[in-house]
Amino acid sequence: MFRRPSVGVAEVMWRWCFGFAGITLAVISFLEFLDTLPVSRGDLLFLSSRQPFLISQAAAHIFRGSGARLVEATILLGTGLAILWMLAGSFGRAATLTGVVEYFRDQEEGGDALR
Repeated sequence: MFRRPSVGVAEVMWRWCFGFAGITLAVISFLEFLDTLPVSRGDLLFLSSRQPFLISQAAAHIFRGSGARLVEATILLGTGLAILWMLAGSFGRAATLTGVVEYFRDQEEGGDALR
């Protein structure tokens, strides 16, 4: 890590980039889910009333029957991100280990005189 800091930086960077992409996908998926919810004029009236009971009734009416879609989207997104994480981790680890193995081979070949 001290001799080739780019390997460590690359390892950290791909993980952060993947995390940022995963969070972005989750936020976009949730916003798209919210965009599909039907909101009637009565719901809008209840939401603008500033009465907690009426707001909760409107929210319950808006979200009624959409729980299955939310669970389905969460499972699909989670499964897809998990598979991509495994693939990216495998390729990232292979690239990192290639550099580490080359470093130790160079040390072994040149290090015999130091022993």
